[in-house]
Amino acid sequence: MLLFLGPVAQPGQSERLRTARSRVQIPAGSLENHEIRDRVESVYGHSVSGIRDVSSNQKQTYVLDTSDGEVVYQRCESPQFRESFRCEVLLLEQMRDVRTPVPKVLWRELENTPEAVISSAPGREVSEFYGEQNFEQAGDVVKQAGTTLSQIHEKKFNHSGKLSTQGGLELKATSWEDILAEIFGDYIHQLQGSRFEDSITDAVALFDNGLDLVDEHGSCLVHYDVAPDNVFWENGNISSVIDFGRAMSGDPAFDLAYAQVQFVLAFYDGREAEQLNRLLFGSYHTESLRGEWHKRMWFYRKLFIVEAMKSFESWTEGQGMSEEEKQESAEWNRDQLSQAAAELR
Repeated sequence: MLLFLGPVAQPGQSERLRTARSRVQIPAGSLENHEIRDRVESVYGHSVSGIRDVSSNQKQTYVLDTSDGEVVYQRCESPQFRESFRCEVLLLEQMRDVRTPVPKVLWRELENTPEAVISSAPGREVSEFYGEQNFEQAGDVVKQAGTTLSQIHEKKFNHSGKLSTQGGLELKATSWEDILAEIFGDYIHQLQGSRFEDSITDAVALFDNGLDLVDEHGSCLVHYDVAPDNVFWENGNISSVIDFGRAMSGDPAFDLAYAQVQFVLAFYDGREAEQLNRLLFGSYHTESLRGEWHKRMWFYRKLFIVEAMKSFESWTEGQGMSEEEKQESAEWNRDQLSQAAAELR
């Protein structure tokens, strides 16, 4: 989920945070409770005493209190998202050689309707407090986010590509430019018929001209969603990173730009943003990045405006925005995209 829908997002108002605070406790006597409990107890071997529904539109997700502690049961019934869920589960199993703490797969069955039991992330979602704490604490989070991202990027690949589960977890090698074209071409297509339809020309121009900035970059594991609602915090440290559903192999600067938007630009501006940027880049050790990574990051940040436009209606509804507020935010996005496209013409 992208927060970058205005000059600075309002602290503590992420859509997932609203969902997290309204997690549904499933009644003990309900049919759904019995089905989930029986399924998990039969495959995991521990009794279940409580179930909370934290599902999204992509997969069914339940936090379970068991005799062995808290675990998460996930099942993906949507054919559209089954392959990405299978890839995510297999990738988590392969992340043992990466220093970043990630959930442990306790049981899985990936045929037909894929499902898995994974360990629960310890601590709190960073989104539950980020932006509301003092600036020094924000700096601590940002520094650790940079370090965590560099650890994720330690998993290297020979090529850019999308993950696939044909014959186990594999990489379908392709060019990074083709991956960007697939992702953002779809986002641009979804602007048709929306309030941003008049920005499609700018979006296409930005993408076509900006590809010239994508030079040699190397290929590594790209998470594509390192954000406050996918990072957990415990005892002053990042305790877990979750949601590898969009992971792929590609340019590490893409991931760094996304984290910069999510942890810095969505919450801070001016001198505070400059200070946090220095902390993020310093902890990541940007000297490891190849080529003109500053230019690539600029291009990626502008592409994320297109992603924000694509998700605009659902995001603003989740924020409870008035139509006047929506119009103001939409206009800001249009202006930002238009200015970026003009810079590359």
